[in-house]
Amino acid sequence: MTGASPLLFPGSRVLAGWWRQLAPVKPLAVWFGHLFLHRVEALVSVARTSRPDPLGRLVLQSVAEAPASTHA
Repeated sequence: MTGASPLLFPGSRVLAGWWRQLAPVKPLAVWFGHLFLHRVEALVSVARTSRPDPLGRLVLQSVAEAPASTHA
């Protein structure tokens, strides 16, 4: 794992530009910071059993009871 690069904060010219852009809304203070977000991806396998609804159960029963067709 490599070390993180140092965080760079905006310079005085950038901050002065922000103040000019925010002047119409008359802010009392400007705060900024860094937020670290991490994402972990993992392959998973999930096995679930479920019961079919009544209509699905009826369809499955009718397919199971139907005689096998013989097409030549």
